[in-house]
Amino acid sequence: MNCRKLECAPYEVIESKNEFEIRSYRDAMWVSTSPINSTSYKNATAKGFDILFSYIQGNNNQAGKMNMTAPVLVNILPSKSRGPFSFSNSSSFVVHFYIPKKYQKTLQFHHHPKHTQ
Repeated sequence: MNCRKLECAPYEVIESKNEFEIRSYRDAMWVSTSPINSTSYKNATAKGFDILFSYIQGNNNQAGKMNMTAPVLVNILPSKSRGPFSFSNSSSFVVHFYIPKKYQKTLQFHHHPKHTQ
């Protein structure tokens, strides 16, 4: 697994091509944003990243810090009326960070990160 200097969520490579990999991630704990409504993938993922980065830097109920991990995952919940990236309709984006292995069984940061829309 190549996550450079970051801890990487454990996964199995299902298929590998020059341009991409299909991965299956093992069951693990992740921290996630609430859905972020936006017409922009870039804006929504930047906002979600900032929310979660603040969380792992101590903006949680324990004021505890965690190291950054990889990958950052994004779920896209398309707008039902005009397609996933219609400018007149927002899609919802949920951004996820993998919780470091040392916290997987003992995580004490129970509050989920919050954001305002």
